[in-house]
Amino acid sequence: MPARILQQPTPELYPILGIEPRTPEGRNAVVAVVARDHNGQDLPADWSYSLAWFLDLYGSATEAGRLDGALAECATHMIALGTGEGEAAAPVEDIGYALWRCSRSPKLIGDLRRESLR
Repeated sequence: MPARILQQPTPELYPILGIEPRTPEGRNAVVAVVARDHNGQDLPADWSYSLAWFLDLYGSATEAGRLDGALAECATHMIALGTGEGEAAAPVEDIGYALWRCSRSPKLIGDLRRESLR
């Protein structure tokens, strides 16, 4: 896994490797993930959820703009899941998966709560 993480920094792998937020290794992880996001190549379809969760936990004020962008992408994706009706409605599995991905980020949870109370 350590060799793979150097080739394609994936947010979910850093905690598995024991790399903690707010440490020098954690800072290096943020730099690597942000660089991969900036390049935009070979990103999974649900990358915005991974990025939002990761920057929420590992990032600093320096990455606030990128975090806000990832949160906006997550919101756009969630809105798109809820726009269809009847045959065009998103499968419940897709909605459940998106909600599960959202639940990993405290900031994203807060944003969803605020939106649902409106």
